[in-house]
Amino acid sequence: MNLTFVFLLSYLIGSIPFCYILAYLCNGVDLRKTGSGNVGATNLYRVCGFRFFVYGFILDFLKGYALLFIISHFFKLSDGYLYIIAFSVLIGHAFPIFLNFQGGKGVSTGAGVVFFFYPFVFLAVFFMFAVLFLLFKRVSLASIVSSLFLVFFAVYFHFQRYLTLKDMWFLIFIGCLIVLFHKKNIIRLLKGEEERIDER
Repeated sequence: MNLTFVFLLSYLIGSIPFCYILAYLCNGVDLRKTGSGNVGATNLYRVCGFRFFVYGFILDFLKGYALLFIISHFFKLSDGYLYIIAFSVLIGHAFPIFLNFQGGKGVSTGAGVVFFFYPFVFLAVFFMFAVLFLLFKRVSLASIVSSLFLVFFAVYFHFQRYLTLKDMWFLIFIGCLIVLFHKKNIIRLLKGEEERIDER
């Protein structure tokens, strides 16, 4: 498979704004102009409720997981190609061409990517996310700290010989990328301005 084709296809699939589409189907709103202004699952929850949040999370999760599963099933690609696909999907989700490059934070899609490559790492990080969310009720805080835990688990499992050095660096990259996508949330958290999920 041509590298450019793989990158573009993965980027375009990542750019599909499922949560934005669901919000429009739910009550005809533009997620960019309501709630937090983000087109991810958390803002979808505020606008349309828990049921649509679940739909949005699953669809964004599958952007990361299903594409990697399908391509790896039909094509014998090296890990390098699969890493490029994962990166492209995340970039597409965060900067979708269909919404003028205004996308989500990459948490759901990143979770799908991590689950495809390393299910046991995903379970460890998901547990941390759930605990943090239940304690603080802030999805952004749980996402940021869980991404940092992803970095920690990558190093830990590498030294426990469950992950290769290449796997470790890939996971560190994914974790840091998701934290970077949360730059505005980090600023609001430091200022004490970040809203809880139940404040709208």
